[in-house]
Amino acid sequence: MTLNKVWKKHCSAIFVSVAGIFCLSMTDTNHYEILSPDDREQELTDSEGTPALSSQIDANPYWETFNTWRCFSTENIRPECSVLDNDSLRVPTLRFAEGSTLYDFSIDPEPGLDCDETLAKWIALLDQEQSFCVYAAYLQEMPSEIFEYEGINRWQLWIVSQIKTQQGYWHLYDPEDYTSAEDGEEDIN
Repeated sequence: MTLNKVWKKHCSAIFVSVAGIFCLSMTDTNHYEILSPDDREQELTDSEGTPALSSQIDANPYWETFNTWRCFSTENIRPECSVLDNDSLRVPTLRFAEGSTLYDFSIDPEPGLDCDETLAKWIALLDQEQSFCVYAAYLQEMPSEIFEYEGINRWQLWIVSQIKTQQGYWHLYDPEDYTSAEDGEEDIN
């Protein structure tokens, strides 16, 4: 084999390797790159304080959960207003499946929350994004039998405090997400 053929063979192998790594990096996105050191510090500080959610103190067993950052692809996300309590409450929810787990990231139902307005902000924040992160506390596992036909065997409910994309943040207690006393509703801020 001549030196020229050996050189071409090595160059081809290097090119294929580099192309493979490049393609892999394009498809294997690290969604957590959205988070800043301040986001990580907030999570650490919050985990040392009061839990985001907990049972009553005298509950047996007692449980508590803390907010944590979870990051995902926006590919299959479905923003919706979930209807609760016989249609009396509409709660903004981000629903999507990852593997065999269905996730619902929603807000703890609160009076005065405008679901459509909050959902519009979420959709704008997620628009044209590949990834998003939620700062949320795990609440419970839901019965997943109704989704078995879709290959779902777990359904988790998380309560959202913040959402973050490359475009910025959404925070739960943004006064613009609630109806005011002028609208005939109690002002909760």
